[in-house]
Amino acid sequence: AKISIRFRKTNPKKIHKLFVKCDSFYESMDFSARQLFDTIVTRTSGPGQLKPQELLDAKPDVFILEIVERGEIYVKDELGISFLE
Repeated sequence: AKISIRFRKTNPKKIHKLFVKCDSFYESMDFSARQLFDTIVTRTSGPGQLKPQELLDAKPDVFILEIVERGEIYVKDELGISFLE
């Protein structure tokens, strides 16, 4: 089932820029995000595709990293971090 969120009132002032590193599951969030942000930059996440410099260069107001659990290994390896279990 596809779910989308619609806000009852439109926000007259949107947040300027969103940068999203995502897989195909972001598609279900896109409609809602477009109601909140002026500019949305999306980049595919996967092995070798998470580059911190790309985020720094984009200078977004908000950053979302959307990955399914099986993609967590890429983030751990590329950024050298671990998630809380």
